[in-house]
This record gives sequence, C-alpha cells and structure tokens, in this order.
Amino acid sequence: MKIKSIKTHILKTNIKPQGYSQEINDCRDSAILEIESTDGVVGWGECFFNPATIHNIVDNLCKPCLIGRDPFQWKSIRRDLFLATVRDGPHYGVISGIEVALLDMIGKELNRPIHELFGGAQRNSVKVYATGCYRLQDWKSQTQIIDGMIKEISTYIDKGFSVVKIKIGFSPKEDAHIVRNIRAQMGYDFALAVDANTAWDVPNALDFASRVIDMEIAFFEEPLPISNIEGFLELKNKTNIPLATGEGMRPLHIFRDYLQRNAVDIIQPDIIIAGGFSALQQIQILSTANNIRFIPHCWGSGISFAATAHFMSTLDDGLPWLTAINEPLMEFDQSENPLRDEILCEALVCRKGYLEVPRGPGLGIEIDRSKLEKFSS
Repeated sequence: MKIKSIKTHILKTNIKPQGYSQEINDCRDSAILEIESTDGVVGWGECFFNPATIHNIVDNLCKPCLIGRDPFQWKSIRRDLFLATVRDGPHYGVISGIEVALLDMIGKELNRPIHELFGGAQRNSVKVYATGCYRLQDWKSQTQIIDGMIKEISTYIDKGFSVVKIKIGFSPKEDAHIVRNIRAQMGYDFALAVDANTAWDVPNALDFASRVIDMEIAFFEEPLPISNIEGFLELKNKTNIPLATGEGMRPLHIFRDYLQRNAVDIIQPDIIIAGGFSALQQIQILSTANNIRFIPHCWGSGISFAATAHFMSTLDDGLPWLTAINEPLMEFDQSENPLRDEILCEALVCRKGYLEVPRGPGLGIEIDRSKLEKFSS
C-alpha cells in the first residue's frame, strides 16, 4: 500500500454570532485532509490552518513527502514533513492533520481502531467537559448575560455534564459578578471553569481571581497570552485557583518550559495544533513526570473529537498505590458548530458527560461526502 493522493477540503458554515474576549464569530470553518492509498483506503485528518495558505502548504511542501510513500512509515514521513516545512513555520497544524489521516488509513488497512496502535483502550468512553456560554448578541445587559448563561448551563447539566466552562475576559469586576450569580442561583453541584482566551495582563487576572476565590473555580484557562510565562508564574504564586493553558502551543520546548517551571496546574494541547498523536503522547508524558494535569483542548470538527477520544482512551488511571489520581478528561465544545456533527455519517455519542470512543477501524467514523460539498468554501 502506497500513498496515492492528498486532497484538502476547506469547509465553512454560518452560525448565530457568538462572542468571546477576542472577537465575535459568525461562522465556523475547518480544514479536512483526505489521503488515499493505491489500494483505495482513505484516511481522514483535520488541521489547524490559515485558509489563504493551506493549499500551498499541502500541495507544494507536503505532497512531495507523501506521494508514493508507505503510510506505515508514518514517523519517518512526519520527520520529513518537519524538514520540508521548517523554513516556513513549521506548519504544525497541517502536519497534525496528516499524521491523524495516516493513522486512520493504517487502522483501516489493519481493521483495527487507532487506539490499538497505541496499546489499546483502557476505557470505552472518556469524561468530557462542556464548553459554551459565548456572548450572544441577544444578550444586551449583564442581567441578560447571567440569565442566558444559567439557562445554557442548565441544558448541559441536564445532558449529564458535571464540568462546564464559560467565557470571561471582558471586565474582571463584571465577569466576577456573573460567576457569583451563577453560583448563587445554581449552587456547587457541578464544576465551573472559566476561560479568558488570553485577554488579560497579570493585574486584571489577579483582580478577577481575588473576586472569585471562594467560588470553587475548577480552573482558570488562558488568563494571559502564552508568551507571558513569567506572568503565569507570578499569577500562580498569588492565587490558589488552578491555572490552565496550552491550546495555542506548538513546539514541544514551549510545553516543556511551562511544565518544568511549574507555571500551570493544567496543560491543554490540541491534537490538530500541537502535532497530532505523537505530540500529545510526548506532552502527556512530560505532564505526568511533572505532576501536572493533562486535559486536551478540542474545538474542531468531529474528526478532531474522534482522534482526541482515541488518544485519551489509551491513558490509564495510574498505579493503585499512587494517591493523586485524576480521571482522564477532555474538552467537548457544545457551542453551535454544524461541522462537529453533520460531516459525520453518524454523530459521536455522548452520554451523561462521557464521550464514547468510536470502535470501528481507524478513527471509527465515516465522512458524509455530501456534507463536504455542502460546506465547501
């Protein structure tokens, strides 16, 4: 079996405008990679991308490293991809998608799910937390924001989620007021995390943290830009709220610095940004060695959720004589995104806050080609 072709599908769909601290989104998009073998086996991947350059990256830089190669030599191919693109990035997001697609292809050829290529599943489903509560344009006042968030969080709890993450990063005082009202009206029977999307500096982040210190915040995500590791260290020394970051990190040495310097309590790599399964495996080992929780970010299409679930299913719960054991947890974005569910012939199954790991060959999912055409950009 040799690699015959690679094709890029740029997808885009309009959604109801939803805001977070950095911008207002009125669409969702995704870059899907389709790699086909000479035997007609197709592997699917998803990559973090710049729409203006992705075709050039794939066709001119990556394709020469792929065509005619044996997909079972995927680690050698991955190295060659980095060598081919390092002068231009390197393009971790595209390489992430290619690796996922090659492993999907290999799994299908062997008639085995991807998790078996990494030692087998330790669980059939993975605990997930719900990400939501983006600021909708209908919410004109702080009262409407609070009421809207409470209504939305209630739907997640009704679905069985025990951990919910909301968007902050606007005004420390107003965001804290929202959090306190959510707790006052909904209680403490669920874990509440907050995400500022890198909007603040240290004084603003500390201002917010001081106002919600008694609100049992599960974790405080991206209070600062990832370039400000010194700020994270200062913030960590001045608050007991667990700090999290990592979704935008790429080279392994950045993760290493955050983990070895104990700058965060939770590290959050994304499988389609950081470098695929290989990167998640490396980062997870580093996080375990430094006793820092590993909770992957995931915000893409159904492909990235399936891939992340496969990886998370391979993690064990630790040895029985270890005391500080946390159940593996990953993100499951619940905001409006037709690409999450509709491009799959069968949507991923989530029950009572647990995402079922697909059991079929490769990623265990099938892509609906009619939806690729529908959402083609």
